[in-house]
Amino acid sequence: ELFHNELPHLKGNDTMMRLIGLDPSVPHSEEEAYEAWFKGIPPESMPSVNASLQKMMQGKHDENTYKWIHPELGERYVRCGGLAQLIPGKGYIIMGYHTDVTDQVLREKENSLVVNALADTYRCLYYVDNKSHSYTSYVTNSSLFPEEIPGAGDFEALKTLLCHNLAKEDFEAKVKDFLDLGTLDKRIAYKNRLALQFLDNEDKWNELKIIISDRDSKGNVSHFILGLNDIDTQKQIEARIHNELKRSREAITLRTTLLQNMSHEIRTPLNAMFGFSQLLSQPEGFISDK
Repeated sequence: ELFHNELPHLKGNDTMMRLIGLDPSVPHSEEEAYEAWFKGIPPESMPSVNASLQKMMQGKHDENTYKWIHPELGERYVRCGGLAQLIPGKGYIIMGYHTDVTDQVLREKENSLVVNALADTYRCLYYVDNKSHSYTSYVTNSSLFPEEIPGAGDFEALKTLLCHNLAKEDFEAKVKDFLDLGTLDKRIAYKNRLALQFLDNEDKWNELKIIISDRDSKGNVSHFILGLNDIDTQKQIEARIHNELKRSREAITLRTTLLQNMSHEIRTPLNAMFGFSQLLSQPEGFISDK
């Protein structure tokens, strides 16, 4: 109750009292209950709490999740929602709920961290059901495609987008064969992953990866992860290393040829000098004066 010229009142059941850090077996006034809730709101949460209250006072239902400090448990996350009723001449009565959603928020944050980490590695990441031929998107770089890809849907529609709107014309058939679910079990029978490198329409190198998630009792693929990552920089580095190795081999070949030629040019006159010195060292009369 937010009444004019009165301290705010909070009436809640035993669960509500425990959530705001009060022992329901110990009597507390409604003013103390409100104060216990209010003082748990940290400064960074206050703007969103006030905004939510204002919406309720405008006659709208609102729900808000924000950080809240429990006197014993410390930092928590709560979800509050409800409606406000105007009491003419007195103020407002707000009726609603207060739920501890800390575990859920922390899981969502962990999932968000994982997705963000994968987004730094993969341009696209999908979880594919090989039985129903459907997919769920976890990461999609929308700038790659002329139209927005749904968060979930039919895998064949996704394959069409990847083949026609991403792969360069010369690589379309290879990408299509790589994503053929009809032959997947045969191609990946004794492996857990497949990879295909291809050029996209911007002449950049990409790599598609299929990573098996699970198989049925017959060993056929039930679910897999499809990832697309940019390997253009990696390819450029590999090309540079290849060119450097090629130049090194050419340099070694030229040096070897040079040394062989130098050895020949030096050895020929030395052999001649050695031959003449042998003749000159023969006994007197072996060689005529002429």
